[in-house]
Amino acid sequence: MADPITLADLAAVAGADLLGDGSIVVSDVTHDSREAGPGVLFCAVRGFTRDGHDFVAAAIAAGS
Repeated sequence: MADPITLADLAAVAGADLLGDGSIVVSDVTHDSREAGPGVLFCAVRGFTRDGHDFVAAAIAAGS
């Protein structure tokens, strides 16, 4: 089994600034807000017909 990956780990790999709790363990990554939940990192992606940013609130609610 692999070591847990945290938000801080992902931010470091991406060279991104992290604002918030970097100790949160990420078990999966999705661009579909219906698949969001505790430990699942939702990435809002602008698509051809829909904008993932429109679904951020739903993803946040699913992670509670």
